Formats: sequence, structure tokens, C-alpha cells
Amino acid sequence: MNNDKTNILDDQHPWPGMMSFDESCSEYFHGRENEVKELHRLVRRNMLTTLFGRSGLGKSSLLKAGLFPNLREQDYLPIYIRLDVADSPIPLIEQVNAAIKAAFDDNQIEAEPPRAEETLWEYFHREDIDFWMSNHHLAVPVLVFDQFEEIFTLLPRDKETNGHDQRMDLVTALAELIENRPPASVVRKLEADPEQSSKYDFSKKSCNIIFTFREDYLGHFEELRKLIPSIMTNRLRLTCMDGPRAFKAIIDSGGHLLEDEVAERIIKFVACGEDCVQGDDIDLESLEVEPALLSVICRELNNKRIDSGQEQITKNLLEGHHDSIITDFYEENISDMPPDCRIFIEDLLLTDSGHRDSCALETILAKPGVTRGDIDKLVTRRLLRLEERFGVVRVELTHDLLTTVIRESRDSRRAQIQLEEQKRLEKKRRRQMAAVGLGLLVISVILCSTTYFFYQLARRNDQDRERLLGYLTALTTEISDHIRLYPGSANFTRYLVEDVERFASVWEQESGEEVEAVDRLKANSLILQSNSAMLHGQPKQAQHLIKEAAQAIERIEQADGKSDEWLLWLKIDLLLQRGSIYNHLRLRNEAAKDYRRASELIGKMEIEGNRHQRRYARTLGMLGGSILRNVPEEETPSQQKTRLKQAEIILTEYENKIKEMRAYWEREVAIRNEQEHSAAVALREWVLWSREMSRMHGRWALYYKTLGQMDKVEQEYWVRIRNASEMLSKDPFYARIIHAYSSYRLAEILIDSGRAVEAEGLLVVAEKTARNLAELDSEIAYWPNMHARFIMSMGDARKALGDTAGALEKYRKAESTLRKQQEKFPDFTRNKSVLDDINARIKDLQAAN
Repeated sequence: MNNDKTNILDDQHPWPGMMSFDESCSEYFHGRENEVKELHRLVRRNMLTTLFGRSGLGKSSLLKAGLFPNLREQDYLPIYIRLDVADSPIPLIEQVNAAIKAAFDDNQIEAEPPRAEETLWEYFHREDIDFWMSNHHLAVPVLVFDQFEEIFTLLPRDKETNGHDQRMDLVTALAELIENRPPASVVRKLEADPEQSSKYDFSKKSCNIIFTFREDYLGHFEELRKLIPSIMTNRLRLTCMDGPRAFKAIIDSGGHLLEDEVAERIIKFVACGEDCVQGDDIDLESLEVEPALLSVICRELNNKRIDSGQEQITKNLLEGHHDSIITDFYEENISDMPPDCRIFIEDLLLTDSGHRDSCALETILAKPGVTRGDIDKLVTRRLLRLEERFGVVRVELTHDLLTTVIRESRDSRRAQIQLEEQKRLEKKRRRQMAAVGLGLLVISVILCSTTYFFYQLARRNDQDRERLLGYLTALTTEISDHIRLYPGSANFTRYLVEDVERFASVWEQESGEEVEAVDRLKANSLILQSNSAMLHGQPKQAQHLIKEAAQAIERIEQADGKSDEWLLWLKIDLLLQRGSIYNHLRLRNEAAKDYRRASELIGKMEIEGNRHQRRYARTLGMLGGSILRNVPEEETPSQQKTRLKQAEIILTEYENKIKEMRAYWEREVAIRNEQEHSAAVALREWVLWSREMSRMHGRWALYYKTLGQMDKVEQEYWVRIRNASEMLSKDPFYARIIHAYSSYRLAEILIDSGRAVEAEGLLVVAEKTARNLAELDSEIAYWPNMHARFIMSMGDARKALGDTAGALEKYRKAESTLRKQQEKFPDFTRNKSVLDDINARIKDLQAAN
């Protein structure tokens, strides 16, 4: 595809493609004669004119190549102003003054430009200001603010808050000029010195103003009515071209390069795709054509004509290349964008069957790797358009012509990803099995060799016995962190813990001595096994194991008569694990007691070391969440206020600790040498604290939900999604889980608030993640449960949108998914509660119909 983005047109290159027409190529601008005439009439009638329309309809071209030449013939001086609101350090009003000065210089206007200290009203109402052209005619400046919506979309926050709100400063200055309302500074000046009024002509009309903006920002400009009452009284809405005007646009510009029949075929192709290119019964009058896309197609066909050495664009050239034209157009405009832009276009803006769809802008911006700047760039390139519907800005493809090409790109990408994923999983399984096998072998060898070594030492003195205790303790500690980092490894870890426990028991039997280390090791391993059992959907087994762990700890305390620091931390681990089991079983009171007891134990200890800091934070989070969930029966408003205040205090302390530790480890990751082992340690700690931060936002969301502040709940989940995006490169497995689960929770809120379409966009991505997790490790009970809940929520979205059949289909799919898991994990009570919710929804739908 020809990548020439210049705007130089001639007889052999009469169409600018993606670029807009400018004043120098007005002779090639056709098909908009009626709009030019009407816009010219509006400008002459009123001081302010507004021009708006969808992206891709050619507003800039209409101004530059259509209106400007006509204005000049009537002694108007068009001053084109495109404000640099994103990057320029120059204040907006100074940019306007600079544009006026540049236009005067370029057009040899004899007039003093605006002074830095005077307002626009003062300048254009000065008695001593007239605008003389070189032909000795008086000119009327026309300030043309093109794409004026950018003051709402691109203005950085620091330009709004650094002493002045630049947006309002500019709007106010323009309002004073448009409505002939002397600024307050002028009024004060005249009150102090009435003779100053002779400097101004209060009735003088020495300029005109045009605002152009995208139609989806119409609401923003309607809000300016109080400042500028006339903002919408003199306006023109630009729409698509009809077939005959599109025909005129092609033929009047480049009729010597193609026959009329070919021009008609091109118009039909642009209006409704290849299916009607040869439709002789289709009337051009009935077609709607987007000028930007028409220009793109004509330019690319013309480039292919030139490349093939033909004199004209023929039917064969159109029929042979219309697919490649759209393919080239898409690939050229997406290839230099971040990869995530292609992904959101292909996954969110097409239905599964390949039809054009739309998605809320805020949903897309929540995706990793997509920025507002990327969206605006794709809008400028005519690939996307923005449109406001019922107060929500939505993103969609500019045309159905793009759907086939994008669907093919999506299917190819997905097939490649699936193939690579299959290879990766197979490689990972082999590596994981080898690593686990090797790890078990190495640990077994180490244990066997050190068993004999320590066994001999332990028979000699207590000091070496303590060394053995430290060795075994360190081993089980590493196993505990391994489970938290990689839940899928819990099965292997369970077997490893069992081997370690078996070794310790045999060691005790062989020695004939009662060794405290054995009970400590057993207690620790039983807590880990309980954790593993919960992951594998065995809450009863988890309860049994945690009970055994409690008995082992009790035996140690009875033998020692006291609890040392190591034992206290072991008790805290037990209480946290048992509290999690109680929460799963909906025994909220029991869970709250365990979390509170863990908090009391922590209060007696010195919090030192990375692992202890995390235990401390984890305990605070679980306690705060438990207080919020554990709602007493018949709670009075006063009791609720006290309970929520307790939760707020705990969660605040929890948040402060997480932010402190995460920031510390983020700095450590940055400064440590990547080759050193310590860098891996720092990264692991950052990952674990980042996960805790995600949990923290979830608990704050629960707090705000209890208060009924749903806007803050929504905000917490958006923050959680953004944090997941930050974690993606360092912790991809868990980051995707956080992103999916937060999207699901956010979708529930959006559905309840009447924003089901946005919710669906979030749920599509979340459901895919949950499905992949369930397929990746079918032994973890949480994944299929999460998958079924997400599908159920997709059914809720369909129901909210009035699609009863679609909702029922999703509910039945969720029910089928979970029914199979119920048989596999009969003791996993969460499956039953979700199944009850799904079946209730199905019955409600069936009863309603």
C-alpha cells in the first residue's frame, strides 16, 4: 500500500486518502457544494457559527477547501486555529493571539496584532483597529477553531489547576467577544476612568467565529449555553454524502481516470460492501457514503492503477483488489500501534460471528496497554469513530467494510495464539514435571544425606538439634511461600510436605527421643496441607487437617509451658487458615473470632522480617473484611456505625502498611542487579505485596458497598483493574486473575446501574481468563466456580438488555459447567450456593415467560 501521507494533489493524484483537503487543493474538492453554500450563509448571518458531525465526514476539508476560498472572495480572512492542548507550554489564549499574528503576516494585513495584556473583546472593539488588505479592502477576520472538542478531551490536568483553569479562561474570553459582554477588567477600568470608554467601539462587529467539533461532544457544548447563549442558534450538522454527491466528488475530481460505471461501483462498494458492487437494482439516491472512506478507496485504487501502468481504474482493478485495499488500509493503520490496540479492536468491536459491535470507551481504556492517545490516533486515521449514546461514549469501527478483514485477522491471531499456547503448556508441563521431580529428588537426597548427618549430630548435643530445627523450619517456610506464589503447585507441594512429615516421624522413631522439632514441623505441614485441601475443593479435609495442627501446637505448648516467637507465628498462621475455612463455610462469627485472636497475638510481638510483615498485613486485611461481613442480627444504626468505624481504622492501617512495603520493594527491584539472587527475592516480595494491595482495594470496595456508596465501589474496582495491568509483566498469572475477578465485580455494579453493554465488554474478557484457568489446572476447585459465576453474570447482562433467550442460554451454560464440578468437588460448598443462584434465575425467567 502506498504510504504517502502528503497532501499534494494533481491530475494523476486527485484524491488525498486519509488526509483532509486543504485550501491549496480546493479545485479537487467536490460533492459538498450545498454544505459550503449553507455554511457561508451562516457565517455571514451571525457572529458565531458551529459546525459539527461524526468523525470521518470531512469537517476540516469542508472548511479549508470549501469555505475558505469562498470567504476570501467576500473579503473575509479565515484564521485557522487548531489549539495544541496536550503538549504546548504556551497558554491557550496566547496561542490564539499567535495564530492571529501569523495570519496577518501571511496575508499582508496592515493591523497591530493583539497585545499580551488585552482581552479578545478589547482587541476587536478598539477604535484604532482596522484590518486592511493589500488590495485596500477592509478584511473581516474569521477565527476558525477546528476540532474544538479537544479542549475537553486532551487538556492535561496541570493546565487546569496551575493557578488558572485555561479551558474556562479561553471559553470566557470567547464568550465575552461573541456575546459582546465587556470583561470585568474593562468594566472596572471604565468605572475608575470613564474617559477610557472613547478607546472602544461597543457596537463594533469586527470578526466572526466558527467552532467545529465531533458530534459525540455536542453535550459539552450545550453546557456552555449559560456563558454563550448563541452557541447553538446558528449551526450546521454535517452528514454523510448521498450517492449522487459521492458520484460528483469522484467524477469532478478524477473523471478522466475512470468511467462512470466504475465510479458507481466504487460508491456501492464503499456504501454497502462487495455484495452490492454489481447490484444494478441499487439506486445511488438511497446510499449513504462517508467521504473519508470514499477518498481512501479512490486513492488506493489509483495507486494500484499507477503501479500496474494502466491509464484508468477499471472494473477488473476494483474487483481484483477491493479485498486487498481494505486489508492494506487496516494493516497500515494498525501495524505501528501497540499490540493491545489490535487486540481490543478485534476482540471487542466485532461479535463472535464477525458483525460490527461497539464498546464503551472507559471499558477499553481499562484494558492493559491502551491509552486515550491511541484511540484518538485511530479515530484520526478513520479506523474508529466515537459516538455518545445515552450519556456513554462508545467506540466502534468506521464501516462494515472493515469487518471481514478484521475478523480474518482476529481468527488468524487467535489460531496462532492457541497453537503457541498449546506448545507453551506442553513445554511447561514437561518442564514443571521435570522440575518437580528433580526438586523432589534433590530435596529427598538432601534430606536423606542431611538426615544421617543431623541424626548423628543431634545425638551428640542440643545445639545441633537446634540446627536441624532451623533447617526444617526454613524448608516448610519456603513451601508456604511457594503455595502462595503458585496456587497450581499446591498438589505437588502437598506430596512434598507429606514426605517431609514422614521423614520427621521416622527420624523420631529411629532416635527413640521426643523431639519438639517434629511436632513443630507436623503443625506447619498440616497448616500447609489444609491450605492445599481448600484449593482442591476439600473443605472437610481442610478442617480435619487444621484440627490436627491445633492439637500439635497444643502439645508443644504443654511440653514447653510457654510460647516462643516462632510458635506464636505458627498459631497466627493456623488462625488465619482456620478463619478462611470458616468464611468458606459461611461461619462468619467463628472466622471473626480467629482473625481477632490472630490480631491480638500480633499485638504482643515485634514485627520484623519480610514474612512477618506480610503476616501482619494479611491479618489486618482479613480482620477488616471479617468485621464488614459479620453483620449481627437486628443491628442498630449506632452499632453499625461503631462496627464500620472499627473496620475503617483497621483497613487504613492495612493500607498504610501495604503502600509502605510495596514502595520499598519497588525501589529494591529497581536498584538491585538483575543477575543477583537478591533481585529475584526483591521481585518476589514486590509481587506478594502487590497482590495484597489488590486484596486491599477489594476490601475497601466492600466497605463502601456497606455504606451504599456505589460510585466509590466502582472506583475501587477500576483502580484494582489498573493495578492488575501494572502487575502484568512481573506477575502475569495472578494479574490476569485479579483483572478478571475485578472486571466481574465491576460488571455486577454496571448491570445494576443500567450499563449492561459496558458490563458485557468486561465479562467477555473475564470469562475467557476463567475458562483458561479451569482448563490449565482442573484440580483447583476455585477456577470452574469462578468461570460459572462469570457466565451467570453474562446472563444477567443479557437479561438487562431484554435478551431473554440469550440470558437463558448463559444461565444454562453456567449451570452445566458447575454441575460437572459439583460431582468432582462434592464438599466445595461455594459450588452449591452458586448453583442455587443460577437455578433461581432460570426459574424466574421461565416463570416470566
